[in-house]
Amino acid sequence: MNVPVGNTLIPFYVPSSSVLCTTNFDNGGTLIGNGYYLRGNLTTDSFIQNSVSPVTTTTYTITCSIPSTVVYYAGSDSATVTVSGVPPAPTVVVSVNPSSIIAGNNSAVSWSSTNTTSCTGTNFSTGGATSGTVVVSPGSTTTYTVTCTGAGGSTSDSKMLTVTASCIPSNACAATTCSTTTCSDTCGNSYQGTKSCVATPELSAGSLTPTTAVAGVSTTFTLPVSNTGAGNAPNFTSLMQRTTTIDANGVAVGPVLDVSTGVTGTFVERTRSLFEKFFLPLAYGATGDPIPANGTGRALFLYTFPPGDAGSTLYLRGCADKSSAADAVGIVAESNENNNCGSWTAVSVTGAAAAAVTSCVPSSASVPANTPVTWSITTSGFSPAPNTYSWSAPGGTPSSGSSASFTTQYAAGGTYSPSITASNGTQSAGPQSCTSVTVTGGACTEAGPVVVTAAPNRVQAGVPTPVTFTSSASNSNGPCTLSGPGIISQAYSPTACTLASKNYTPTLTLTQQSTYTLSCQGGQTGKVIVNIVPKVREF
Repeated sequence: MNVPVGNTLIPFYVPSSSVLCTTNFDNGGTLIGNGYYLRGNLTTDSFIQNSVSPVTTTTYTITCSIPSTVVYYAGSDSATVTVSGVPPAPTVVVSVNPSSIIAGNNSAVSWSSTNTTSCTGTNFSTGGATSGTVVVSPGSTTTYTVTCTGAGGSTSDSKMLTVTASCIPSNACAATTCSTTTCSDTCGNSYQGTKSCVATPELSAGSLTPTTAVAGVSTTFTLPVSNTGAGNAPNFTSLMQRTTTIDANGVAVGPVLDVSTGVTGTFVERTRSLFEKFFLPLAYGATGDPIPANGTGRALFLYTFPPGDAGSTLYLRGCADKSSAADAVGIVAESNENNNCGSWTAVSVTGAAAAAVTSCVPSSASVPANTPVTWSITTSGFSPAPNTYSWSAPGGTPSSGSSASFTTQYAAGGTYSPSITASNGTQSAGPQSCTSVTVTGGACTEAGPVVVTAAPNRVQAGVPTPVTFTSSASNSNGPCTLSGPGIISQAYSPTACTLASKNYTPTLTLTQQSTYTLSCQGGQTGKVIVNIVPKVREF
C-alpha cells in the first residue's frame, strides 16, 4: 500500500489453528519474549491488524506456527507500506565564541538549525527557539548541547567552553601603571603595566553660543573646548548636531542630526596670549592652533536654520574631535572618548526680517534743469548686504544705473523720482520709489540768441595784445564752447537755459583778421571778428 507520512492500519489473516506468531510490529497478542506473541487456540480464523507510523517505506512481516513434537507447522506473510512525502532530516550547529575565557568573563553560545520545530539546551536554556545566542559565564569548563526536533526526527550538537582561573593584577599594576613597570598577579605571572607612558590630551566641550538665531540667516556658533590632559591636542575637526526635543535629564528625545562639520566651517583656535598675538603672528597656522595641555580653545560652526524653523526653540550641541555621529574616537587619542560632546543648548529661532530699501534720497531737493543730482540708498533685512543694483530714471540722462548710488540730470522742469531694486543673490527688495527731486527752469527752446564780443576788436598786426571775449546765451541747454585762433577753447554750461556773461582774456598776437565763435548745444552760434590795424610807415 502507498500512504502519506502518518498512521495506517496493517491487516493480516491468521488461521484458527495458529497458536504462536512473531511480527516486527505489535500484533495484539501476549508478549512471551523475543518478539513472540501467544495468541492461544483460535476456534475460528481471524484478522490481526495494528496501527503503525513509519517515516520511511517499511515492510511488515508476520510468521505463525503450531508447535509439535513430531512435525513443526509454520506459515508467514508480509505487507509493504510505501511512505510518500518523507520530511527532511533536522540539523543543528552549535558554536561558542570565544571558546576559551578567564573565569568571570563572558562567552556567547549560538545555535542555528534547519527542519526543526523546537530546540532544548543542556547547561543553558534555549527557550525553545530554533536559533539564537545566549551569553554565558560559567565558573568552570562546560559543554553546551542543543537538541532539536522536527518532523524528520531529532538531532543534537555540542561545543565545549574552556574556562581558566582568573589572575588578578597586584595593586602596583592597575590600569594607571605605565607599560615600563614590571608587574605580577595572583597566579604568579609577570607582565608589564598596561597604560601608555606618553602624555595624552583629554578634550571636553562646553555649551554653544549664541542662543538666538534668525531663520534663513547664516549664524556663527562658538563652542568652548578644554584640554585637561597632560598632552597637547593637535588640530582636529569638530561637529555640531541639532535635535528637536530633550528630556528632563538633558538627553535628546528627538532625532539627532549632524548639521555642521569641519568641511563646512569648523575652526579650532587656541586662546593666545597678547605676546603671541602681537609678536608671534606667524607662529600658528591660519586654519587653527593646537590646544596645549590644560589649555582652552574654541570651535566655530557656520549654520543657517531653514525658514521652516522660524518661531521654534531647537537644541544644538558641539562635539570636539568628531567628524560625524559615527566617529567614535576622532583623531586625538584620549583616555576618555565619551565626554567630547557638550550639553544641549536651547536656541530660539525667529523669522528673518524682510529685505527692504529703507531710504533713497537725492543730494538736493531742488535743482535747475540739466544739473546733476545723486541718489543714495540705505537697506535693511539683507544678509549679506546687497551686491547688485538696478536704477530706473525715466526722463533722466542717464536713465538707468547699476551702482550703489545713482547720478542723473533732467532737461525739463518737473518732479522726478527714480526707482531702485537691490539684491544679494538670495534676497531682493524693490523696485522702491525714491524721494523726488524738483527740477526748475524746464526745457530750453534753443532759440538763442548766442552772443560773443571782443574788446578791443582791432589790434596791430604782430603786436601781442590782451583781448577780452565776453560770451552769453539765452534759451540754451548748453554746453557752449568758445573757440578761435590763438586761444584755448573755453566750455561754459548754461544755468536754467541761460549763460550769463563769461569773460575770457587771452593775449593774442595776430597777423591777419580772425573770427571767434561761441557754439551752443542746440546749434546756435555767435561770432565776432578781430580786425588787424595796418602799420603806417613814414617817408
